[in-house]
Amino acid sequence: MQSNEKNPVYTYLNPGTYTVTFTVASANGCKSVYLLPIKITTVPKPDFVFPTSICSNDSVIFEDRTQIGIGDTIRDYSWTTNPITQTFKGKNPKIRFSNSGVYILTLTVKGIGGCDTSISKTITIKSGPDVRFGASGFCLGNPIVTGK
Repeated sequence: MQSNEKNPVYTYLNPGTYTVTFTVASANGCKSVYLLPIKITTVPKPDFVFPTSICSNDSVIFEDRTQIGIGDTIRDYSWTTNPITQTFKGKNPKIRFSNSGVYILTLTVKGIGGCDTSISKTITIKSGPDVRFGASGFCLGNPIVTGK
């Protein structure tokens, strides 16, 4: 591509290493040439899976299924829940939801080439059982009474 614009814009359609040539000419006819090698990397395609049935207080592992291009790697995983904002790091985090409700979980992946992208999924957390347990009467020879 050639351009006489001060700030030209070009979109690369394929990953790879390219050399951008900048040529600047002054009003008196002098020219200066600058070569800039750039590496175009693919944009990661984030995805994740999780169990279909989740109850409050369950600890759930969310499994990353992000697709990346050949030669690319993920340099950072960030998971965020809403409406209660919590952030988790790592490829396959274990997350515990204390309360039932509808949550949006967003996975943001950052490729090594600097390309960042996100995906959000809706998760429904069902109410778990209300468990209360207590005990009293810990004297030798006395029965232990539970459920108070």
